[in-house]
Amino acid sequence: MQELATNVAGFPLRLRWLRMGADLCLTLSGGEQEHIGAVAVAQPRPSLADPTRTSATASVITLAGHKEDMLAREIALNVASTLNIVACVACGIHVRHPTPDMLEELVAASHGLVDAFLAEMQNTAKSSFIQAGVASSRRASSPDADSDTEPRTAGRASAR
Repeated sequence: MQELATNVAGFPLRLRWLRMGADLCLTLSGGEQEHIGAVAVAQPRPSLADPTRTSATASVITLAGHKEDMLAREIALNVASTLNIVACVACGIHVRHPTPDMLEELVAASHGLVDAFLAEMQNTAKSSFIQAGVASSRRASSPDADSDTEPRTAGRASAR
């Protein structure tokens, strides 16, 4: 399993990933205690607005009392549509009594880790990830009007 990590407000934040055949499994965890708070699975599909572009649709399971569902969903949709693969994201970031600013920092740092991961995958054209054909048909993606992807808004996802 590969990993990218950072610290936010004194707390660790880790993005790990593992290929599962042609699919990809990611975990985003950190804070005071790593755990599973929500899991999202996204599947790429042609955009309804422009079939030449790749979009994605997602399903989410959230454990009672957890608030990582939107963050897990956003990441799964981003990865699936950008790399044109099925992506599963398990997310759990626990911070006791977070401030709104801290939540905003955690969400922004989470997206930063994902962006770094995607840049690494896209810039490493000779990587085994792409050679395996997983991303051979990926297309440039951005949220479109019909997409299940919502704009990133800091503070929507929060720790439990």
